Amino acid sequence: MIINFLIIIQEYMKKAVTRGLSACETLIMKVVWDAKEDIAVQELIVQLKEQYGKDYARTTVVTFLGKMADKGFVSTHRRGKNAYVHAEKTE
Repeated sequence: MIINFLIIIQEYMKKAVTRGLSACETLIMKVVWDAKEDIAVQELIVQLKEQYGKDYARTTVVTFLGKMADKGFVSTHRRGKNAYVHAEKTE
């Protein structure tokens, strides 16, 4: 099971690297794409930890999101006090 998981991640990374995403940005995009709808930044952080064991600080994730927005992969917006991420590109 772990081997299959690693193979899937490697395939996503190969595709993403050719699109100009780093390995960390690729994991973030995978979570955003899997969400199927806009995802709260806090939920994104939780999913990164649960699915990939990545315990990123909020500031780190927000920095990555800013870079990814500059590349055209995501946009962010606020609803009340929460910030949400929207995928601008599909898998």
